[in-house]
Amino acid sequence: MDYLLWHKAAASARRHGDRPAIRDGNTTLTHGELHATSDALAALLARVGLERGDRLGLWAPKQARGIATMLAASKAGGVYVPV
Repeated sequence: MDYLLWHKAAASARRHGDRPAIRDGNTTLTHGELHATSDALAALLARVGLERGDRLGLWAPKQARGIATMLAASKAGGVYVPV
């Protein structure tokens, strides 16, 4: 199995779950929250049909949710393409 960015994020969540991972203005996500949010989004992407190798066009503001979506695309087996 290849080592992907989301593997590193998951390891950070295990080691530093309560520490801040992302700050964007008024929002702060801890490593644990980022991991949980990206897991939930990955499950949603899989339910709507994202499959291994599929590309996900991502047009999002530079906010924590965008970072979580990038990780989610990878967790679901796809890749994100910034638009």
